Amino acid sequence: MGRDLLYKLKKRLNLTSNFSYIRGSDTDIDEPLIDMPPVQFDNAITWYDVANSGLDFKVINQSVLRQNRFPDNNYSVEVPNDAGGFDTQIVNISQTPAAYSLWNAGLSYAFSKAQLNLSVNNIFNTNYRNYLNRQRFYSDEVGRDIQLQFIYNL
Repeated sequence: MGRDLLYKLKKRLNLTSNFSYIRGSDTDIDEPLIDMPPVQFDNAITWYDVANSGLDFKVINQSVLRQNRFPDNNYSVEVPNDAGGFDTQIVNISQTPAAYSLWNAGLSYAFSKAQLNLSVNNIFNTNYRNYLNRQRFYSDEVGRDIQLQFIYNL
């Protein structure tokens, strides 16, 4: 399920909100499906034509909640110990990462046949792990990301 909302705050100021939620279950065994994305909220404020300069400015907040519906696929392994025997340890591959909130911003300027975009993602360099990334057990997602884009239309 996804919902979008666009609200004009002022003549050149818009608020856009998106909500997404997916729920899936294996009905044969009454268990949640693996790799279902968690609940996500995206909110953006866009200021078009800032001070009549042709410059657009956007601030975005992306909030992702913790996924609480997941199957238990943990398993145990026998690990050698110092006494020459084996210890049983649980390999926790089911646990989901914590919720997180990211802030992004962007500037855009349009010329007659071109457009220049500058965007900064994860402004505050938040450490987070995305549930759908299979490398989440080993490392955090990419930190702050700055992109400059030039688009020329022929």
